[in-house]
Amino acid sequence: MVLVSYTSEKAYQSLIISTSAMIVGSTYILTAGSQSFEIEQTAIVTSNGNTGGSGGTRPDSETTPPIPPKQPSV
Repeated sequence: MVLVSYTSEKAYQSLIISTSAMIVGSTYILTAGSQSFEIEQTAIVTSNGNTGGSGGTRPDSETTPPIPPKQPSV
């Protein structure tokens, strides 16, 4: 069964697949070009390979008050 099929017109480095058809505990084969990867769905969110650098975290809007913008100096 094919869950997703897509042909990109441009090069890419990352891929996100989101579908209710994926089941935790199942194994899927991801084919990109001539390469294939077997990926086990071990949790609701699963990653394979390098997920990139740290992007930091957003402050919790309920507990962290907003910081007003700085006023320009005159």
